[in-house]
Amino acid sequence: MYTRKYDRPITIYLDQDGPLADFQGAADAAGLEPGAAKMQRGFYRGLPLVPGAKEAVEELLGFHHLHVFVATKIPDRNPHAATEKILWLNQHLPGLGERIIITPNKACLGTLDDYLVDDRAHKADASFFPGTFIHFGSAEYPDWEAVMKRFRTIEANRDEDPATGSDGREEDDRARVRASRSVEDDPD
Repeated sequence: MYTRKYDRPITIYLDQDGPLADFQGAADAAGLEPGAAKMQRGFYRGLPLVPGAKEAVEELLGFHHLHVFVATKIPDRNPHAATEKILWLNQHLPGLGERIIITPNKACLGTLDDYLVDDRAHKADASFFPGTFIHFGSAEYPDWEAVMKRFRTIEANRDEDPATGSDGREEDDRARVRASRSVEDDPD
């Protein structure tokens, strides 16, 4: 008996509010606390794109070995948020319009081979994501150019050796995720 190995693409999950849509900037501009902003009907439709997000998504969608999805959480008491987020994606990033996953728990997504790009490890159980967590806005990944450098390396390595596709940093990333799980939750 033998085990057949399939060449499974790596999946990248992108958080919507933070890495793609500038939620905090829009809340600040409106003079609202994040907790109040997320409850305001229509707020998600007016969010501006994060600089570099559109170009990064277009490039990611062109990669052969990486599949891209949006993974987003909606506020518990704003029934309009889901529709607004979908409409926002269709307007600003139409290539992702049919690739959206709305979930209260990002830890239930992905495998050890996959990636989550998120700006808040302590929200929606992102710190428990089974794959590699890329902390958008951190010192290591402050912007889309830094994130894309990582994904370009992975795509190039998959072209060379589709069985691995690793850039050799996954174990360090998993250790960082385990360490971040001790981060206290804030009210947002």
